[in-house]
Amino acid sequence: MPLLALAALLLACQAEPAPTAAVEPAPPPPATASTAPVDAPAAPGPAAPQQAPAAGTGGLPDLSQGLETGSCGKGPGNEGADSHFLGSFRVQGNQVTGTERWLLHANDKLLASKLWTAGTDCEVRWMMTGTTVPPQHCGDCDLGLQLQASVDLTGSTCPEDMVKREKSFQVRYDVRRGADGVAHVYFASSGKLLGQGYHQGDQLTYVTQHQCKWF
Repeated sequence: MPLLALAALLLACQAEPAPTAAVEPAPPPPATASTAPVDAPAAPGPAAPQQAPAAGTGGLPDLSQGLETGSCGKGPGNEGADSHFLGSFRVQGNQVTGTERWLLHANDKLLASKLWTAGTDCEVRWMMTGTTVPPQHCGDCDLGLQLQASVDLTGSTCPEDMVKREKSFQVRYDVRRGADGVAHVYFASSGKLLGQGYHQGDQLTYVTQHQCKWF
């Protein structure tokens, strides 16, 4: 992708309207990289590992460890990155707080771009607040989450212009918490799988499948 096109992408203005409540953020136009989890067709989520990775916040496995990287060396845009979304929530009564993170592992061509000011690994982070609601679409789910996301400018490490173009959004998830401690998170309006993770007490996590993101 020519550097001028990448510059246009990273410096794009925040002109799009914010998504409405209980509707997943719609995919943006082809020229813009999608950076918030979107309700798109997905293959089954990652299986729970037989041996849990190192514990993270709240004693749950740290899903940011061992993610697939180095699989996006070639593609339609050449300048690309391995992409995963991770969510971590705390449910206290009917109140929900947490974070969603977009983790990127840049390929060599993206790293070589003068406009990519981050290192090999960076993230865009959103702060999440909301309430519990009844599941909307998933018949065997036991929890629903109505959430408001606000981009975290200080906690994000991807290029500044890229982070600043992110917007707040609202989203609703259905959650199935299994007796084995495994959790599945779905988009509430469609029932499509977002990701899989773990739950314990008031803690809940998820991670999406690996994707390549081209700039």
